[in-house]
Amino acid sequence: MDQARLIKAEAIFNDLLGISKEARAAAIEQRCGSDGALRSLVEHLLASDESGMGDFLRMPVFVSADSFSSNETTGSTQSIGDYEIIRRIGEGGMGVVYEARQANPRRTVALKVLRSALPSSETVSRFRHEAHILAKLRHPGIAHIYEAAVAQVDLGGGIQASQPYFAMEMVEGRPLRAFAEEGKFDIRQRLELMILVCEAVQHAHEKGIIHRDLKSENILVEPSGRPRILDFGVARLLASNEEPQTLHTRAGEIIGTLAYMSPEQAGGDSLMVDTRSDIYALGVILYDLLTGRLPHNVSGMALGEAARQICEVESKAPSFHNLRLRGEVDWIVMKCLEKDRARRYHSAIALAEDIQRYLRNEPVLAGAPTRLYRFGKLVRRNRGIFAAGTAIFALMLVAVIGTRYGLIEAREQRDLALEARADAEREEKNARAVTQFLTRDLLGSIDQNLPPQDRDEKISDVLARAETKLDSGVLANEPETEVAIHEVIGHLQFQLGRLDEAERHSRAALYLYRKLVEPDHPKIVEALLNLGEVMHTRGELLESEALFREAIEQGVLHQTLTGARAFAAHSNYAELLRARGFGRRNYSFEKPWQCRIPTYQSWPACGVSS
Repeated sequence: MDQARLIKAEAIFNDLLGISKEARAAAIEQRCGSDGALRSLVEHLLASDESGMGDFLRMPVFVSADSFSSNETTGSTQSIGDYEIIRRIGEGGMGVVYEARQANPRRTVALKVLRSALPSSETVSRFRHEAHILAKLRHPGIAHIYEAAVAQVDLGGGIQASQPYFAMEMVEGRPLRAFAEEGKFDIRQRLELMILVCEAVQHAHEKGIIHRDLKSENILVEPSGRPRILDFGVARLLASNEEPQTLHTRAGEIIGTLAYMSPEQAGGDSLMVDTRSDIYALGVILYDLLTGRLPHNVSGMALGEAARQICEVESKAPSFHNLRLRGEVDWIVMKCLEKDRARRYHSAIALAEDIQRYLRNEPVLAGAPTRLYRFGKLVRRNRGIFAAGTAIFALMLVAVIGTRYGLIEAREQRDLALEARADAEREEKNARAVTQFLTRDLLGSIDQNLPPQDRDEKISDVLARAETKLDSGVLANEPETEVAIHEVIGHLQFQLGRLDEAERHSRAALYLYRKLVEPDHPKIVEALLNLGEVMHTRGELLESEALFREAIEQGVLHQTLTGARAFAAHSNYAELLRARGFGRRNYSFEKPWQCRIPTYQSWPACGVSS
């Protein structure tokens, strides 16, 4: 800044302090003339004097942060208070950050100073507010603050100016995604990094602080692998005595980085912003960390269009970019990115715990809590026990059928008993065939002494052989046994994530049941729900919706879908509608199952003989 202009502005300012506000305008016009920069400086000094900025900023003139880098090329030393400037390491809209050396104690720090020589009162408030926020935080995942003060700097010519600053811990590291990519981290390692980030954010939330500008660039990872969160310049205290409008969040103002903003932030409604807005940002960071892309690419968009994208358009699941993320990882990320904040994780630690469940191969809270899903996770963790348990269960099933057969024979008339006997014998024969298939063809060759990875390969080989045998037509004359085995293989392939094979066998089972039993039979309802779940997981939402709707219509109408299974079916159907973006709707019909839906009365044979 021009020192002569500073001296003149200070002289005019001192003269104007003694006259009334009404007379100041004419005096400014007379003293400043056509010098617009001088006029702005005088008016700013007067406004600063009237605003009463407090003890943190006593002097009316500030030093521009850029002045401390002006002599870098000459090698001359610049200082602020007890700190010797070494080099500039970063900057933002509000301040500039330097690497500096503190004299006592002797250490290297990051020194943040105001960027402008004429900061607005709002900028000064934010700067002071960030120092106050950092002073409340003590966590290994957040950069610590050492000192916040105002240094007096001699500009020469008798001018003394103020330089507010704060010194904080120097963090040497790389931005989060860059660190993971340079280290060639796999999915597990990236998720483990994210757990540490969540724990640091949780600490801030417990201290009543919302960051509001979480992004990959604000998270540096040290060589040790510890992520450190920086830049609390636009953070907000949950329990502040200041009105939100005065704390740099006036109604309609957008604070933060647009691509990482929650819908409530992008909409400019500061009163709706709470800790769940940070959860959304964590979801964006996790999406970026796993896929190398952002959920919404708003770069180059007009502000209004970008905000509409964030508020209204559903982002693609992470598995759209990387199929290895299909399933639980998709669910975890998309729960963070819910438009409705009430459907997100309620805290950062809840997100961290769900990631840990996934890494331990346990059911995650983000997924639809269906019995099939929980059972599948149990099978994956205990394949050996499951093998033995399946055989025992099959034997118990045969025993139950035999007992039922005996009771029917004893109590019913001869003709009914003969019919029941035929049914029981058919069911018993089918159960025996399924049991034999499970114990001999699927599970009999599993060596329990092998490590889990080798067991997986064995199961894969056995499944392949079983499918080859099934496709050969060996059971073409035993359709009831064939359809039951299609169901078993379909379930196993679905739990192993082989969706092509799961779909093929689920379709085959539905096709055969439509040939074997009446349209209102509960087996058809179950087959519709199984295929609907497979198609939902595949992302074929239109077909999955039609399957679920037909199953619910038939099951409720004929009272074959009741109890817990009915609850699970309705829950899954509601989740499917939400995934398609329907939300709440007002239906004109009296009962949900009375709506018109497409039905699937016939399917391609899927390789099944007709």
